[in-house]
Amino acid sequence: MTGIGHLKATAKRIVYVSGALTAFRRFRPATLTSVMFHRVLPPDDPRAKTADPAYTVSLETFEQCLDAMADWYEPVALEDVENACLGRSKLPRNALLVTFDDGWEDTARYAVPALQARGIPCVIFISTGAIGQENVPWRDVVACAWRAGTLALPPGRPATTDPLTSLLDWLDSLPDDERAKTLEKAIEAAGQTERPLMMSPQSLRQLADDGVGLGGHGTNHIPLTAIADPEQEFHDCRTEFERLTGRVPTSFAFPHGLYAPPMLQTVQRAGFKFTFTSDKHLNPLHQGAPTSPVFGRIFISEERVTDDNGGLCREKLAYWLTLQPVMSLS
Repeated sequence: MTGIGHLKATAKRIVYVSGALTAFRRFRPATLTSVMFHRVLPPDDPRAKTADPAYTVSLETFEQCLDAMADWYEPVALEDVENACLGRSKLPRNALLVTFDDGWEDTARYAVPALQARGIPCVIFISTGAIGQENVPWRDVVACAWRAGTLALPPGRPATTDPLTSLLDWLDSLPDDERAKTLEKAIEAAGQTERPLMMSPQSLRQLADDGVGLGGHGTNHIPLTAIADPEQEFHDCRTEFERLTGRVPTSFAFPHGLYAPPMLQTVQRAGFKFTFTSDKHLNPLHQGAPTSPVFGRIFISEERVTDDNGGLCREKLAYWLTLQPVMSLS
């Protein structure tokens, strides 16, 4: 670290230790901070070796994040946010909503119990077509199998970019049935380093019965910007969600965070009243109510919040959450 870099780091440390950052958070205009996770795995779970490190946090880091955020914020449930939007109740001025994307099996196995042990609610946005499947979402399956060493480009096919991207491009060019067969072989070979990948229908229904917040996340985790008829995708997700959970979904998160502005109206026409993006900002509150039914979220990664030794750095997490812009989307 350079001399200037060291001075900046020291200054940030002083601000954090002095409590100034906490004071700023308490006295600025009221906001809802929505944080986003994907996978939570302890190191002794075989799947940790093949999970994408950019989208995976260790169980220890996750639990430490929860403890820190509970010290700084007032956690709320999806139902609280929806009711506040409808004028039925009010959110606290430093509200926090914990969210997950996709419907990974490890979310149910590790993350939800850690949250429940602390009395912190959450919402899981479900890719309905992936529930109970071993080869959906297929791009994620490819990445896991590639890290497990059970899937590679066929001999003689050159890698035009990095190996994983080349592998994805090749599989994307195959007919659906041929791609499925290739993935099935790779999954079988990977064994416990990959499976189970997504929640089972039974696990999802149990979460619904336990009152865990759930929302839609498309059917097969395909970016809606790559789909010819996004409105049909919204309807299909809504129908399958109700079949799987026995609930009528009211909130939706865009797969991969990708959307076009007109989709904000299309998703509401399909019956989803509240929309969550991956836009990195805090959500303003006015008299305890969100100013928009469209919410930004702050993505939490292991690299973003840990120190050089791999432990949680509360200071880094605090700055990452606190100093994001406050914006309202509609």
